[in-house]
Amino acid sequence: MANGSTVAGMEIVRSDNMIRRLRIAKGLTQRTLARRLDLSKAQVSRVETGTRRPSVEVLNRLLVALDASHRQRSIALAELANSVSCTSCAS
Repeated sequence: MANGSTVAGMEIVRSDNMIRRLRIAKGLTQRTLARRLDLSKAQVSRVETGTRRPSVEVLNRLLVALDASHRQRSIALAELANSVSCTSCAS
């Protein structure tokens, strides 16, 4: 599921792809977005490509800066929460 897939006819968009789409829709470069949030361009790139999972704080800052809807924020934060492995839960 690199950019998204469909389930029961509904598109599932990963938060990394969502952030990229929102950034492009706002006409921002990765560098400009990074500067606004005091992040490195590399950090923004890694989040967008899905090579690094951002902290909740960084993800929320990105979503707010990009004027993500409440629904988009909820999806992205839920995806992040679901991707965190619980090492103490392993049997």
